[in-house]
Amino acid sequence: MSSSSYPEKIVFFQKEIVKKISLKDQFRLERKAMRSISFDDPEQVYLSEEQQALYAIDICEGNLFFDSELYYLDGEYNFVLTCEEAPRILCDKTLHHSYLANGKKVLACGTLVFKEGALIEMTNNSGHYKPTDEEMLAVIKALYVASGKTLLNYISYCTVKPEIYSVADLESSNDFATAVSLEERVVGNIGDNLSVISKSQEDEEEEEYLELNRVVSSSSDYDEKLVVNGVQVEIHTEENEPSQTSEPREEDKSKEVTKFSERRFGRNMSENLTIKYRKLLEGNSFFQSLPKQAEQVTTSVNLTA
Repeated sequence: MSSSSYPEKIVFFQKEIVKKISLKDQFRLERKAMRSISFDDPEQVYLSEEQQALYAIDICEGNLFFDSELYYLDGEYNFVLTCEEAPRILCDKTLHHSYLANGKKVLACGTLVFKEGALIEMTNNSGHYKPTDEEMLAVIKALYVASGKTLLNYISYCTVKPEIYSVADLESSNDFATAVSLEERVVGNIGDNLSVISKSQEDEEEEEYLELNRVVSSSSDYDEKLVVNGVQVEIHTEENEPSQTSEPREEDKSKEVTKFSERRFGRNMSENLTIKYRKLLEGNSFFQSLPKQAEQVTTSVNLTA
């Protein structure tokens, strides 16, 4: 599909989506290799349009999400939202985003988390497409509507330490510049409380605050639960670190919350895959013929010179 073939204006669950996300440059070799072989080739990993239908998700009555065999979704899935007049959500627990999307542009991608068919969480965690928060915002709002507002959290992987956002808050945001993560809200609330409590309480609260900062700032993923204002969010605790109920070590009290500017997701394609895809291209008769054609043109030019 050429760039001119993509629809300019797309509406998905009452939300207009204008941003289109392209496969990142380091994976174009993968796409080129897959384009060079047929869909029945054993090396083919991209889904054909017919195969994509098997991974398409239906949203049924009650705002529940079902697969093509009418089983409700449960757990975490990779997903893409196809860039079509009638966008489709394609999901699988293991397939890469580029495989699901056939290397084409998408409207959104990352992961979706379901509980017995209800959508409760989504992320932008995709190394092949690396969608920004701004690129995801319209789709976050659309899926909030599609889920019947069961979608609670959006986790952004645009930084080394993922940031968790309340989707209900994002629904009223025009951009991410004003968005406040749940962690920032927790720290802000604790800071506000510290300014009005007594001195003895202040010492106790400060220790809890520093301990929370220490645990959250050391995180690069989230695997434990923390309830904040009635909303369950996740934090990460290293196995060799004390629990939140333990007294913080003196050296930990001086630690500040680390701010990251790097992207956590998105690694370059492995050397083994690079070699594999180059061999596929070298073995393809069409691509093999290109240098010969160029040589013939050069010879022809020399003869007529």
